[in-house]
Amino acid sequence: MGTGSKDCIVSLVERKTGLLLIGKLEDRTTTSLNRRVIAHHQET
Repeated sequence: MGTGSKDCIVSLVERKTGLLLIGKLEDRTTTSLNRRVIAHHQET
């Protein structure tokens, strides 16, 4: 992360329980975000 980097972090918070899931995205596209969110959802 930083100047010139395409990486970014996504954080998902379930507000009722306070469960926090954090993941790294390889790029800043909606496709990458959707893949990460689905992967997190399937893990829990």
